[in-house]
Amino acid sequence: MKIILAMALSVLIVGCASTAPKEESKPEVRDTPSSMPRTTTPTESLDRRIDYLGLHRFLGLERTKDELGYVEKSFDTCSVGYGFSSSNNCQRAVFVVINFQILCRDSEGTVSTAVAREDMKPLSGRSLKWTLKGARGVMQLDGEGFGQIKTTAANSQRLERLKISVDNDFVYLRAGEVKRLVTPKNWCN
Repeated sequence: MKIILAMALSVLIVGCASTAPKEESKPEVRDTPSSMPRTTTPTESLDRRIDYLGLHRFLGLERTKDELGYVEKSFDTCSVGYGFSSSNNCQRAVFVVINFQILCRDSEGTVSTAVAREDMKPLSGRSLKWTLKGARGVMQLDGEGFGQIKTTAANSQRLERLKISVDNDFVYLRAGEVKRLVTPKNWCN
């Protein structure tokens, strides 16, 4: 009995000693420079930069600036490149593009008075901050008040709240509903 117990114990010790954990090699992550402001989203780690412009073109989501609204496209992170690893943390992600224009009422009026195009002016060249769920960024509106948000997410952002801030003024909207925003006069400053 003692012999059997000693043999079992020695087999157990030898078995444990021979199954030491193996060191895994980590795949190399390529960084691609980004032409857009850095945005961290749930699908990317803090040490990776996504080339949003390249990804935008690759996925075929380019539109003119006056084609307003929300579009998205699902993609496999390991098959696109543009800052995503080809072999590490592969998953489905969604690329989101929102084209919009911000105009401000140039006059004070009542809600019963219709606002004519002549009563509005674009927020030209203004700096804008945006937040969409876990993603955020800073951008510059063009001379006609047009802007574009590009980001990636783990799933559709169409129904999520988008916050747009200019200076101390802000507005919340559903991301899928953003097109042309008409803001109060105080945004015109």
